[in-house]
Amino acid sequence: QSFSSQEVLADSIISLDGINRRLVAMIRVGMHQFKRVVIYLNEVQKCSVKKVYGAIQSGDLVGGKLEQHLKKIVLQLEYANKEQVEIPFYTPKYNSVYQAPELEQKARKWEAMEWACRD
Repeated sequence: QSFSSQEVLADSIISLDGINRRLVAMIRVGMHQFKRVVIYLNEVQKCSVKKVYGAIQSGDLVGGKLEQHLKKIVLQLEYANKEQVEIPFYTPKYNSVYQAPELEQKARKWEAMEWACRD
């Protein structure tokens, strides 16, 4: 199999097999453990970039520090009749908060690529 695009991240590896219209991802489930996920793009109902924030207390955002509360950035793929898949692009355990904007851009690139390959 040949991949037309590939991204190696701290928490996952994602590859696009454009010919067969599928994504193949290796997602970290433990310190040295990954699970393989194959996503057939014709089965995906919705693909979006999702940013999840932790609890924010009153006054925590003084000085514009929203990114410090960021828990994860994922590419979320939703199906009509299967459990959704989240491919992590940013997690504070493996990434610096300063990497978040760049990793969000990478996730948005994959979001656009996923839509383009479904037609």
